Amino acid sequence: MTDVLKHRFSSPKLDGADAQQVQPSHWNDGHRLIGGNDGDLLTRSTADANFGAAWLPRTTLIPGVQAYTPAFMAAGAVVPIGNGTLVGMYQQIGKLTWVHVHLTFGTTTPGPAGAWAFTLPFALFDGVNPFVGLAFNGASQWQVVTSSIGYAQEAQMFSPGNPMVAVTNTVPFTWAPGCHLAITGTYRAT
Repeated sequence: MTDVLKHRFSSPKLDGADAQQVQPSHWNDGHRLIGGNDGDLLTRSTADANFGAAWLPRTTLIPGVQAYTPAFMAAGAVVPIGNGTLVGMYQQIGKLTWVHVHLTFGTTTPGPAGAWAFTLPFALFDGVNPFVGLAFNGASQWQVVTSSIGYAQEAQMFSPGNPMVAVTNTVPFTWAPGCHLAITGTYRAT
C-alpha cells in the first residue's frame, strides 16, 4: 500500500544553495508511506529504530476481532474478485457473532448478474437475521443496503425500496473499479 502525506503548512521560502540540507521544497512535497494493507493504521513503534513506526492491522484495533476470508457470491456461485479486495472480520461472544465484510472493486473485479451475497464465518443457528450496509459508487453516490441471512449460510444484500430488490451488477448502480460494498451485523451461530 502506498499513501501520500502532505503537511498542512506550505513554506513560501525558496530552497537554499546547500543541497545537503533539508529544503523548504522537501517540506512542501508529499511524503510516501509505503507498507501495510488497505485499512491498516500507521502507529508509533519503539521497536523500529529507523523510523519509529509500524502498521497495525485493522483486525487488532478491537480486542477479540478475528479476520476471516468470506466468499463473494452471485446467483449461488463463488465469484473471483480479481485485483479487488475482500476483507472479512468477526468477533464471537459465546454463539453471538458480529461480522463485517468489505468489498472494494478493482479493475478486474467482475460485476456479476444475479443476487449477491457474502459467506459467513460460522453456520447460522436458525431464523433470519438482518444486517445493514453501504454501497458507494466510488464518486459521489452512497446507498444504504440491507442484508438478511437465511438458511443458505450467507448474507444476501438488498437495495431498499418498494419493492426491495437484490443487489446485482446494476443495483443500486452499475458497479465499476473504485466502488465499495460493506455490510455489518450480528447473528447466532450453531
